[in-house]
Amino acid sequence: MQCDACGALLPAEARFCLSCGTRVPSVPAPDSDPLLEALTKAIGFQYRIERLLGRGGMGAVYLAHELALDRDVAIKVLPPEQAETPQARERFRREARTAARLSHPNIVPLHTFGEVSGLVYFVMGYVAGESLASRLKREGALPSEEARRIFVAMCEALDYAHRRGIVHRDIKPDNILIETGSGTPLLTDFGIAKPALAETQLTTAGQLIGTPHYMSPEQARGQGDIDARSDLYSLGVVAYEMVSGRRPFDANSALDTLTQRLTRDPKPLGSAAAGVPSDLAMAIDRCLQRNPAKRWPDAKSLREALMPSDEEADFSPPARVANTIATALLPLAVVAFAHVRLIAALNPDSGVVKKLTAVLAGAAIAMVLVSVVMAVRLRLQGLDWKSVLMKALQQPGWSRSWYPRAFRRRGDVWDLLPRRLRQYRVAKGLLLAYVWSVFIPLQLWTMWLGQLPTLRQLLLAVTCAGIALMLGLRRRAVAHVQPKLHVNAAAAAALLNTPTWRVSTWRRPPASSLLSGQSPAPPRAGRGPDEAQTTLGDRSL
Repeated sequence: MQCDACGALLPAEARFCLSCGTRVPSVPAPDSDPLLEALTKAIGFQYRIERLLGRGGMGAVYLAHELALDRDVAIKVLPPEQAETPQARERFRREARTAARLSHPNIVPLHTFGEVSGLVYFVMGYVAGESLASRLKREGALPSEEARRIFVAMCEALDYAHRRGIVHRDIKPDNILIETGSGTPLLTDFGIAKPALAETQLTTAGQLIGTPHYMSPEQARGQGDIDARSDLYSLGVVAYEMVSGRRPFDANSALDTLTQRLTRDPKPLGSAAAGVPSDLAMAIDRCLQRNPAKRWPDAKSLREALMPSDEEADFSPPARVANTIATALLPLAVVAFAHVRLIAALNPDSGVVKKLTAVLAGAAIAMVLVSVVMAVRLRLQGLDWKSVLMKALQQPGWSRSWYPRAFRRRGDVWDLLPRRLRQYRVAKGLLLAYVWSVFIPLQLWTMWLGQLPTLRQLLLAVTCAGIALMLGLRRRAVAHVQPKLHVNAAAAAALLNTPTWRVSTWRRPPASSLLSGQSPAPPRAGRGPDEAQTTLGDRSL
């Protein structure tokens, strides 16, 4: 160390120059943080400030413990030198006001805002885990179903924000946090969000707002009138990266990236990443259209394409009647007619059998006539004959086993289930079909007629063997599910019987981990010293 006045060499612990007597200014320790010290002094009676989580252009974020409520929080602070700038101060206030208007399971909540001793800060929920950016850097491309789950959660968060007139404008992996244990994705950092009714305009036309690699084309042009579809473009870039492991445009410089975005269409996701489900690839490709009018109209439409509702919105009463007749009543009538003909062969002179045959034939004719009427009504609604047939044969709500692919409901996850779960479901479906269509009717007929005792015994033996096989497959499936989802046997068994078309269950954690082949981390009672903890990280805060 040298004296600033005379240049004499001084020992590190010197406070005055030994040659000229000039006071040596104290040098802060390498790990000192004046802002942390100022924050501790200002609000230390309410919060125990623990450590820095991240620092960026719009402030710093610290992990703290709220003493009164005994909970961890994240405190974002605008440094005093920036707080003196009216525009920065107003932007910071606006971020707090914007976040305060949002209360959603997939958005980091804001608790309070304050100004004290020249510091402007707000307190928000702390997410223990990591950012999506960190996970992508560590793991590369995510399994398609895991990417879909995060994609859907962000659609729901954006739909909520957009319906309140807020455009985020900075959707990127750094601003998506993944909570440890639950795997819940949360959107954060509304620092440059655009409220619909802003008191003052803090940006001007031509000013670039956002992160170049994730900007929409209209953001890259500096347009001031961007809307919710800009967020969908940015979210599409994030989803493209989640599935393929790389961005659709990734040049050496930000300028090149923006130029490509304005002049070129991205490579279709299906050709950039093999094995991506067609519906997911289509949804992402539509997000990345340069013309906003060609993108999804809103986040709700995108979410519905990614994870259809459990009940089809357009399943009208005529379609329900036609579906019930085609998938349940007519098959039952055919089975009953077959049994009646079998008994007629054994007792050709039975009058009862002839009457039952006539009744069943009449019922079948009536069902066909009703089906024709329903088909005509569906045609009058604008459906073609192929669509009418699809409605009639569509997977019914009671379906729990295999169903022909062409007639499955949108989003059905049968092909994504682990093999052991499919084996159990197929065995159970075949056993139930056998019991109701063969075992019970033949037992009743043979007992009534007093014939074929050997057949009854054979049917009973087959039934017992089928039950034993099904229970064995069920036990094996439960043993497969329990350690993956960290649930008890009852919860695992309940999941085995959940319809594969009930996407609201299968596309969300923890069940979604069975589809993606990824097991969620087991829940932990506390936070250990080596646990990765999140992080608003080194994002632009």
